[in-house]
Amino acid sequence: MAMYRLEGGRPLRGELAVQGSKNSCLPILAAALLVGGKVVLHRCPDLADTRSMAAILEYLGCRVLRSGEEWEVDTSCAFYRPLPAALTHSLRSSSIFMGALLGRFGRVKAAYPGGCDLGRRPLDYHLSGFERLGAVCRANGSIEIEGPRLTGAVIELPFPSVGATQNLLLAAVAAQGETVLRGAAREPEVVDLIQFLTACGAQIAGMGTGELKIQGGRPLHGCEYTVMVDRIAAATYLCMGALCGGEIALTNTTPMTLYNILPLFQKMGCELALRYDRVGLRSTGKLRGLGGLVTAPHPGLPTDIQPLLTAVLAAAQGETEMRETVFENRFAYLPQLRKLGAEVELKSPRLARIPGGSRYTGGRAEAVDLRGGAALCIAALRAGQSEIGGIEHILRGYEQLDRAVQALGGRMEKV
Repeated sequence: MAMYRLEGGRPLRGELAVQGSKNSCLPILAAALLVGGKVVLHRCPDLADTRSMAAILEYLGCRVLRSGEEWEVDTSCAFYRPLPAALTHSLRSSSIFMGALLGRFGRVKAAYPGGCDLGRRPLDYHLSGFERLGAVCRANGSIEIEGPRLTGAVIELPFPSVGATQNLLLAAVAAQGETVLRGAAREPEVVDLIQFLTACGAQIAGMGTGELKIQGGRPLHGCEYTVMVDRIAAATYLCMGALCGGEIALTNTTPMTLYNILPLFQKMGCELALRYDRVGLRSTGKLRGLGGLVTAPHPGLPTDIQPLLTAVLAAAQGETEMRETVFENRFAYLPQLRKLGAEVELKSPRLARIPGGSRYTGGRAEAVDLRGGAALCIAALRAGQSEIGGIEHILRGYEQLDRAVQALGGRMEKV
């Protein structure tokens, strides 16, 4: 099995172009099914998850041509087929194909999606929303949906679920009449999906707010579109720079996509240099704790960034209390982080006390999920010689993470 081998204790310096967003690219690839034509996507990261989405499209008869970060997707010859577990078991975002299949073919049969084990992530909001549009849903051993004549409706989400918002957007674009989606997620990746659909001819109002109005039934056409930068990957490299010390610059990165995160680095004691397409960070490696942090839907602190910050704050001076409100198993990575020297106390399944002052030491740890695995890499870059296993989780979300760290002067290799 492959692993990462790291040698920490070196400051990071240099420039790095950040990859396109995984969490944006995946729903856009599913949305291409609605177009029934050719779509050219720029800045698509080459990841295990994006390759899995491409495999599903090809299974449905689509043509996917990849040339570096440019992907050409032709869905004109797509045909309906049930999605087996072999294609969905490792990918949570395969669930977004429910809205795309329902919109294109009027029916869905699919195995339950997989992905990181972060706790219960039921599809209730997705299915009840489809039913509001006129579909009939059955969920037992698999998911079955029939909706040959979708009609616009008012849908209210009890929680701003990103996946449910994206799924219902795709179905509503194909439904006849107006759909009002209240309580919608406002994450930048949802905005990116709306911008893609708009570029294909959809009419959607309220982008970036909690209420979306979709005028469905309009014909869609192909387009050329550039996927947004990956704000979680960008935050990962900023955390590495903050903890290791030195001076790094992330190019191809818009500070506006990180506006709710960047102030945290300033509070920890880092210096920022911002331009419209560039984020610079300078750090001495001596950081301050942040008191209390709570994850929340956008514009709150992203749950995906919680493990990354925890790895940094464990070595800071001063206490931080980290409360997780989105995923019940998000702290599953903590036992592995402790193997590298982190002193973090789990006071309850959703609350961790980070006293600060931890001294990271080299060791062996195992990634149990994507962002928890990235947190281990951040800690290992401060420690001595370390080995991180389970990197199949990390490869789902980071494009050549080892080479990116090497570009900044760090010592990390995949072996």
